[in-house]
Amino acid sequence: MSRTPLVRVASAVAATALFLTLACGEERVGVRIVRDLPYYEGPGYDAVKHRLDLYVPKGKGPYPVLVFVHGGSWQMGDNVGFFRLYHGMARRLAARGVVVAVPAYRLAPRVKHPGQAWDVARAVGWVYRHIHDYGGDPDRLFLVGHSAGAQLVALVTLDPRYFTAQRIPTGAVAGVVGISGPYDLVYAWEESDWRGRALNLKPAFGEDPLILAAASPVNHVGKQPPPFLLLYAQHEQPGFGVMARAFAARLREGGGSASYALLKGKTHITEVASLGRPGDRGTDLILAFVKGAGRTSRAVTRSPGARRR
Repeated sequence: MSRTPLVRVASAVAATALFLTLACGEERVGVRIVRDLPYYEGPGYDAVKHRLDLYVPKGKGPYPVLVFVHGGSWQMGDNVGFFRLYHGMARRLAARGVVVAVPAYRLAPRVKHPGQAWDVARAVGWVYRHIHDYGGDPDRLFLVGHSAGAQLVALVTLDPRYFTAQRIPTGAVAGVVGISGPYDLVYAWEESDWRGRALNLKPAFGEDPLILAAASPVNHVGKQPPPFLLLYAQHEQPGFGVMARAFAARLREGGGSASYALLKGKTHITEVASLGRPGDRGTDLILAFVKGAGRTSRAVTRSPGARRR
């Protein structure tokens, strides 16, 4: 794992995002944007973080739905991103024919695990119940996460307590895309020369190995998990590739479909910043995954009271 301090990582993220914004601009696309929808208003409600934005293609629909969860070491970022990075990405993907929901979530160290996971599950529940009203197809619901966001979407999908509490039926998620995610936090902690600081695990998870293991998606693979697509960049910490390959193997052992791919020439930031752009391999892989997994017959088991309305 990299020994790069957090401040230098944040500076590199900001510089990269600024460069991409200035160099590439933001396309004018036919996309309807609905901002600041509250997805949770219960105990512990945060008026800033418990909100999401929707990016909807203009047209009849219904369209496949991507719930994109941002990264930031569980303690930085929001659903817009440095220099509106996620805003531009979501607009471009929506212009390619998918509804994109981008939620925020509460951050460490103020909120520790499993607070972020509960927020992501709440956002997924809201999208599942309401997205039809915005032109999305709840039967083609996909979760996408980058870095810490990849850990979160994988965890809430595989650990049944999160979706059960939100009345999200079994089989509701058609597939999961993880982009450079830490799927084994024990490995990430032990392999880092700074004992987890490369991924900033301590503010969100502490140092208890039992908590790290419980928060690791690799330890929650049951029978017949949904399809997974795991992507990682060529120019980033090699541990992300190691974890993606090991996680894919575990998912296959559980009877699931899991593939992984190296994004050549990409960094931990540009792999996301380039999403939706013409010729981008990550985009092509994700859209092909959505199209293929969306055709797969899935048994959706709805519990009593789990209607989408």
